[in-house]
Amino acid sequence: FFKGQDIVRGFKYQGIGPRQNGVALGGTNYANASAEVTFPLPLISRDFGFRGAAFADAGSLWGLDGSGSQLGIQGEDFALRASAGIGLIWASPFGPLRVNYAQPLAEEEFDRTQEFSFGFSSRF
Repeated sequence: FFKGQDIVRGFKYQGIGPRQNGVALGGTNYANASAEVTFPLPLISRDFGFRGAAFADAGSLWGLDGSGSQLGIQGEDFALRASAGIGLIWASPFGPLRVNYAQPLAEEEFDRTQEFSFGFSSRF
């Protein structure tokens, strides 16, 4: 697996997990937990479709399949990463659009962070 902001906001894609000489290797295991609360924004009419969000994420990516050289590998063991942040969600006609700001709270020295992220999803 290659993970990052999809399980712990505040980290880049391929931003967590095992690395060899700075290159993401992916991992064989991952776990994550997330809590989010959304709320109407004061002073903005609900008709515009905007909502605020506050969230906390935690997760890890670890383990290798054992193939290849083991020299210079960092982050093969379970190490919890965590972040907290806020977001703005717009219920657009095409589906929800969101921008998040996340601050990593627990990270490894070799992780790649990304405080701002953008997302789009569809409605069913």
